[in-house]
Amino acid sequence: MDFTAEYEDFCRAWLAGSDRDLRYQCFDTYFKLWVVCNRLYAQVAFALANRGDLKLGARASFPDPEAAQDYVVQYVGAGNLIQATEGDAACSGALATLVKLIEAHKFYIRLHRVTGERQPECDRELLAKLTSNSKDERARAVLETLYSIRCNMVHGHKAYRGVQCELLDPAAVLLRKVADIVLAKLREDC
Repeated sequence: MDFTAEYEDFCRAWLAGSDRDLRYQCFDTYFKLWVVCNRLYAQVAFALANRGDLKLGARASFPDPEAAQDYVVQYVGAGNLIQATEGDAACSGALATLVKLIEAHKFYIRLHRVTGERQPECDRELLAKLTSNSKDERARAVLETLYSIRCNMVHGHKAYRGVQCELLDPAAVLLRKVADIVLAKLREDC
């Protein structure tokens, strides 16, 4: 595995930059955390490929959505991800906030990728997974939620307004925890 000191320094520097109180810059915080997570889940894909659990060579492009969601769960384990997020008071509270926001239809998470239109049925499915009894479903749903928010931001479907902080702040808490979990697992496997 190519887990070097430079790699960890890169991640730690971006994580440190996300620690400042950027209450009015929630987009910046989420984006900075996503940069770290992007690099981490790419490394996870390579780690899975190196140990023979995944074949990347035959693909025409990098499997970004799969790496950000499925491969992370496969690598760190659904139970570990759920224990780390639901066992942490800040993360548990952040997750409860996201669930309430989706239940209240205050924010739509699963927007149409091209048009940005709301997809209420997709949000209902996501909500069901977030509140499922299955640790695997909940772990994947947390990552799906975080990835969908990222897609909404990057593809211009998330309005750049202060009200978005109500969604992005708790999402950033979870995203930071995911980055810490993956970084620790990569370090352990190094």
